[in-house]
Amino acid sequence: MMKEPFVNIERLVGGESPSIGLGCQRCAFLSVCGGTTAGFDCLTECCNSPRTCRIACPKSLQLGALIADGGGWERTNAEVRQNRVPTLPLYIPMIHHPSGRLREIAEPLVAIPLKSVVAILRHIPGITSEEFRRAFLISKTAKVIVVSVAKDPFLEGFWRNMGAEDFPNRLQKLDLEHITSPNFSFSQNLPRTESLTNRSRIVKSSEQLSAAGLSVIPHLNATNANDWMFWTSFLREHGEISLVAKEFQTGLKIKEVARHHVQRLDILQNDIGRKLSVLAIGGRGVIDELSLLPSVSIIDSTPFMKAIKRHVLLPGKNEFEPLRGKHIDFHLRSNISEYRKRLQEQRVESIQRTLLIPALCLEEPRRAVKSELQPSLFPNMYLESA
Repeated sequence: MMKEPFVNIERLVGGESPSIGLGCQRCAFLSVCGGTTAGFDCLTECCNSPRTCRIACPKSLQLGALIADGGGWERTNAEVRQNRVPTLPLYIPMIHHPSGRLREIAEPLVAIPLKSVVAILRHIPGITSEEFRRAFLISKTAKVIVVSVAKDPFLEGFWRNMGAEDFPNRLQKLDLEHITSPNFSFSQNLPRTESLTNRSRIVKSSEQLSAAGLSVIPHLNATNANDWMFWTSFLREHGEISLVAKEFQTGLKIKEVARHHVQRLDILQNDIGRKLSVLAIGGRGVIDELSLLPSVSIIDSTPFMKAIKRHVLLPGKNEFEPLRGKHIDFHLRSNISEYRKRLQEQRVESIQRTLLIPALCLEEPRRAVKSELQPSLFPNMYLESA
């Protein structure tokens, strides 16, 4: 039995849902895709070169192979593992490398980008968990979340080489707390079938990482109602999953867009009948919107990147200020401490405003949502909200 097609609710305007493109009406993939409201259909910018096309385009001769490679578009029963999640702090600092530091940073929980982890695995193939922590100058008892948010070329390479370089098993030896699934792109300027294939890759890579014994945090990329339906079905089948990831550095850094996705996350939790904790990557600029969620943790690189540039956030100061120093240990400690404190203050203020003006929680987005393009993990570098 065919499913009823769902329109792209990400393009709501004034509460109205625009019709899907005329070219979508007879598309064989409409029931699983949901259609597009951006134009006649999703093939507007098609290269019309089926033999050389390298993406999952309906006209590409490689479409079947790419769908099979991802494990299928509607597969929700993948075996994904996630450890029981304790309460996570509001802010988790991102550490990219040890450059410029002499001492370990005394943080009990840190995030490290997958790109940095893969680089060190290739440089030191047999690295142990203790050597790994020493290499990044973090405590030997520190818990680590690996964040798999990166540009498409890196993620494509990781996907192709996952088996050949045995990344899942090598990552497992690092004694990681969690790893987020790669956030393969859902781009509006490519056929929707490419997004569906990338969605299946998120699921299959989660399964492959889980098979090695890693605790996986699924990355819930979505650009229309059918994507949210898929994740709802997926999470219904995986009651063990209580922590999910979303990236707020690119398309979702727009406050109205972020608010819409937060609303969708709230609806999703109601639909599956349980609460989720959300790992908001690069979510500092939309903390007001994220404060509508009962449980959220923000990961970003602002304190680290400012420290690398020899800028420090001192108590009582409103901005990062230049402070010369050969090493950045003090800069990093101060930046993380003050940044965390101010995030906590802003979250409290946001929650108080929400309680005072509850109507704000129900406000619909007023402009079209852009795609969730996925560049590198570099969040807003300023303390002020975007």
